[in-house]
Amino acid sequence: MELADYLRSHGVVLYRHGEIKDKHVRRGWYSMHCPICEPPFHGSHLWLGLREDANVFYCWNHGRCRLTELFRAWGFSDSPNEFYQWRPAIIQPVSIEEQNSRESIKEYKTPFEPLKLLDSPYHCQYIIQRRLDPVRLQERFQVGALNHLTPFPYKWRLFFPIADKDGVLSTWQTRTIDSRNPYRYLAAKPEQERIPIKNILYGEQYVDYYDSICICEGVFDMLRLDSIGIKSIATFGKSLTKQQLEKLIPYNRRYICFDNERKTQEYTREICRTLAMYNGTCTNIEVESANDWSDADNDELQQLAAEVM
Repeated sequence: MELADYLRSHGVVLYRHGEIKDKHVRRGWYSMHCPICEPPFHGSHLWLGLREDANVFYCWNHGRCRLTELFRAWGFSDSPNEFYQWRPAIIQPVSIEEQNSRESIKEYKTPFEPLKLLDSPYHCQYIIQRRLDPVRLQERFQVGALNHLTPFPYKWRLFFPIADKDGVLSTWQTRTIDSRNPYRYLAAKPEQERIPIKNILYGEQYVDYYDSICICEGVFDMLRLDSIGIKSIATFGKSLTKQQLEKLIPYNRRYICFDNERKTQEYTREICRTLAMYNGTCTNIEVESANDWSDADNDELQQLAAEVM
């Protein structure tokens, strides 16, 4: 028995695309009333979705849902542990290794203790030259400053802490503020990461599953779009991993805002073809006023905002 059949056997009404009039149900999803947002079994909105192929719950009103929360809200007598035994192929219990990993989250620390960004005029000057606000970067993204006291090769760099979707610090990246330094970006080594950087989308903890999302190649591209209110994330490079692609599936409208280099645009077309296999649309938007979106002029950014927001 599948998870959808289990829910039906417990009184939960599920709808597929085209099964109910005047209600939009995405292809590839079951839709139902969310017992967390409305009275169980008596809701008027089909906010809660269940992916048919992945057994993933998502509520378009309040966000991601855990099975334990939904079981509790529905008032089911089965506990999640009983459900694992009843249908182990759908949801596996947490392994000992994963449990130990979760318990070690609190112990995760970066090898540096950066200065506050606003305490370093050199770093602030660089940020302003990039047409960004140092106050916003420090307060919203906790960007820090590494100075001459930092061990080589991390001197005179911006420090970007990188968190997962739940906001838990998982890895980090640095960017030099010295134009003579050929090594622009230096990231954490694998042994210094809680989660690999390419399994994360930069800024994803600040962006709920909105109807649309701008997908940027680099951190500064994302920060420039975010500075004018465009919901965006960064992929740390032009290639996407399977984990990153899966994180982009829930969005209905996806806009790829990568650099306009020929090789990068080849990657962009491949990403569009891949995401086109899922629900929603994927559109490539090339920057015209610069080589990348971090250097785009304000007029073009406003045109982008009008198109995607």
